[in-house]
Amino acid sequence: MRRFATAFLPMLLLAGCASAGAGGGRSLAAGTPATLATGDTVTLPDASTLTYVGVTSDSRCRPNVQCIQAGTAIVAFKHAMGGMTHDVVLDSGKAPAADLGDTWRLVLVSLDFASPPNATIRVDRR
Repeated sequence: MRRFATAFLPMLLLAGCASAGAGGGRSLAAGTPATLATGDTVTLPDASTLTYVGVTSDSRCRPNVQCIQAGTAIVAFKHAMGGMTHDVVLDSGKAPAADLGDTWRLVLVSLDFASPPNATIRVDRR
């Protein structure tokens, strides 16, 4: 019995690691802010997933720099639900929120100046 357990323990551990990564490993409760790094995926309460793809354009005025305009950042996400995936694009200045299907509204709370930027988001019920 001991040899059996020793032989199969590594496979069980690897299977646990694989299943944890498949769903993003992190759940996001409605109304709770979360900070995501580029490539991070979170699971929403309805089991759909949201992946932070990254910033595709950034004209924001950096800290401690005097600018004529504040600028904006275009932030890309992928929302996957029921085998379908669609792109979600937020504009930090003009449209910092977007609907995710009929249930959720994605809100860009903040975007830091790290390289690449981390996005703090919140998902609210519509």
